[in-house]
Amino acid sequence: GDRLFQDMIQYWSLFRDNSTGLWCDWVGFGSAPGCGEENQRYSSASVAVGLVSDCVLVELGLLPRVEAEARTLQTLIEVRTWPREAFHGFLVHFTDRNRSATSEYSTIDTALLVAGALFAGNFFGGEILNASRDLLRLTDWSQALANATDPTIFTMVDPLSGKMHGILKPFNEYYIVAYLAMLQHPSPDSKASRYFNLFFGTSQKPEGAGGYPIHKEYHGYDLLTDHNGWVSSFIPQFCWFLTQSFQLDTYYSATLFPAWLRADMKFWETALTNSSEVWGHPVKGKVWGCGAGTTPDGYRADKIEDNPTLTFSSAIMAGFLGAAGDL
Repeated sequence: GDRLFQDMIQYWSLFRDNSTGLWCDWVGFGSAPGCGEENQRYSSASVAVGLVSDCVLVELGLLPRVEAEARTLQTLIEVRTWPREAFHGFLVHFTDRNRSATSEYSTIDTALLVAGALFAGNFFGGEILNASRDLLRLTDWSQALANATDPTIFTMVDPLSGKMHGILKPFNEYYIVAYLAMLQHPSPDSKASRYFNLFFGTSQKPEGAGGYPIHKEYHGYDLLTDHNGWVSSFIPQFCWFLTQSFQLDTYYSATLFPAWLRADMKFWETALTNSSEVWGHPVKGKVWGCGAGTTPDGYRADKIEDNPTLTFSSAIMAGFLGAAGDL
């Protein structure tokens, strides 16, 4: 177990370009290059995970705090050069050492990066906290919300006109976009606060409007979704780890999150049989987790009752530890 953990840390370290402090979208196995000159496809979401991971390593005593603070400051300074549309301040999803705008200007991926920065700021405090709050202020988050009583959240920005486009409605990871809008505009009368209180809530199950968020049960477990099926289990975990509100609201932390854990496990209990094996080892009752990533059919976001290759995720298993209790 210790060897596996140390190897995982070493592999994850390859995702960081130490010359820029930014984190790459992917790193191959074997002789594939780590993040750097030969592999410089930076991802705003990867930067978020990288910032959080350094905090975790400090907490575990595996990275000196002084070194981690220097690394984090380097990252937060470098992020200021990331391509950003000029109307509302949302970031491009992917870039490189030349700061090319190689993909869409994404509201959720901007939110993930800033939420990761705020996580690091709250952990380290001081100069890093100030830098993370400065980063929050560079985006006008409320532009991603149609209005206070319409469930629409916009997913992208046209960099030439500033027009918001791409429509999603709760419940999904765009909880984080709405949360940052509320942080920026905390007045109870603001569009952001009214939207968040209506569609997500801060102290109880959200009231909702226009049919959203959608409640959908799985074997008696009441979950939230944005369509007729269930959303991937990485979604409540993103909200759990990257926002304080998801943990402080007992509806999410004490009811929804544990229910999601048990619903995911129930799916695998029904999907696997006693003859189900991985590399010759029986796995029924041992593996579960519907996440997003590589499957035999390529990348996909697997979900309860929508996991055709039965690809389980150890990351999802670990991510639900906060809800495991006496399980």
